[in-house]
Amino acid sequence: RIYRTIWDKDSRSFPLIRHTKAIAQALNTAGKETYAAMRYGRPSVEEALLPLRKRQDIRLTILSLLPHYAMSSYETTVEHCRAEIGRFCPDIPFRVIPPFYAHEAYIRALSERIRPYLQTPFDKLILSYHGIPQSHLNRTTRQTLGLHHPDGCCTADDPTASVCYLYQTRQTTTLLRQSLGLREDQIEEAFQSRFGHTEWLQPYLADRLAALPSEGAGRVLITSPSFVCDCLETIEEVAEHGKRIFMQAGGLSYTYIPCLNEDGVWIESLRTILQEP
Repeated sequence: RIYRTIWDKDSRSFPLIRHTKAIAQALNTAGKETYAAMRYGRPSVEEALLPLRKRQDIRLTILSLLPHYAMSSYETTVEHCRAEIGRFCPDIPFRVIPPFYAHEAYIRALSERIRPYLQTPFDKLILSYHGIPQSHLNRTTRQTLGLHHPDGCCTADDPTASVCYLYQTRQTTTLLRQSLGLREDQIEEAFQSRFGHTEWLQPYLADRLAALPSEGAGRVLITSPSFVCDCLETIEEVAEHGKRIFMQAGGLSYTYIPCLNEDGVWIESLRTILQEP
């Protein structure tokens, strides 16, 4: 029922699929042979690989469009691609692009997307990241590195930072704040899409949106850096449902900043990320 609300009648597709294909097409136009694929759904990784299985002249690159590492998202996507390459193209070499949460090109693209919205008076810029259960932090570091996740989260010197979702979202927030020239009190991060009864990463987005007007933040800008393409979680959950929560709590203005999608600066940023060894 909710997915029907974001169905695009003109393209007969969902925004996530439309934008992902548009990114692939833009990279193709820019000289990078690129195929879009979904971890779940279509076009599948299998469908992307089948035309390549008899090629002898190529080297594959796996680029997950998930900027931050989480075992439940980035890791499962990469492992699924590895398995499918093993099934259909076992003789073709490939490499994997690591999470790009702190890459200068990604931060630049986000900054350029957000900056025009800062020209209108606002009280707070909210960065809404997809949440994960709190227990996943230690489970991930234990399973991937055999280490305990540090209490209070990681620092750049901890080996666990390479697989710590919370550390990586905080890095994105810090780098974005510095790039935009904002004070610490002008920006904050929250976590969305929680379900079930276990504790997830906090603060929860819905709770913050309900509280901000009473704290004097009646004008907010909001965007979702953990998604590079608009989808159900950004359009319905953040742009629409989030606005209802905020305005009902006494908010004055609520502006959703769309994801990077196929923005030209983002395509150039992706080319930079792909060109690195």
